[in-house]
Amino acid sequence: MIQNYDHNCHAYADRNQIEVAISNLIGNALKFSPPDSEIKIKANTADDLILISISDQGKGMPHEVSDDLFKVRVNSMKGTSGEKVSGLGLILSYDFVLANEGKIWFNNNSGKGVTFSIELPSPNPKQYS
Repeated sequence: MIQNYDHNCHAYADRNQIEVAISNLIGNALKFSPPDSEIKIKANTADDLILISISDQGKGMPHEVSDDLFKVRVNSMKGTSGEKVSGLGLILSYDFVLANEGKIWFNNNSGKGVTFSIELPSPNPKQYS
């Protein structure tokens, strides 16, 4: 796992909810990546926003899955090692990010993995001066 983040990166969000969202995304990256591949986690500050991204080197998502990724569905899938995946963690992550006035999206690099990104508001530095 490769981590690249600014230690002074702070978001204005519910810590527990965002930790669950990020944990779900990392868990999915692990489930859908081949052994010995890299998972990259980045966090940067841009303007008044925090951008967090989690990238894997898996096979990517079929388009029929990616079209409805953040919607409730009953179908389950299997991870690289046969793990059951229901998609409920992604729906929960989506709801938690939106509840914190953030955005969540993904880039599907078919055959080369998926990158999930979360954008959250940054606290106003003048509040803490």
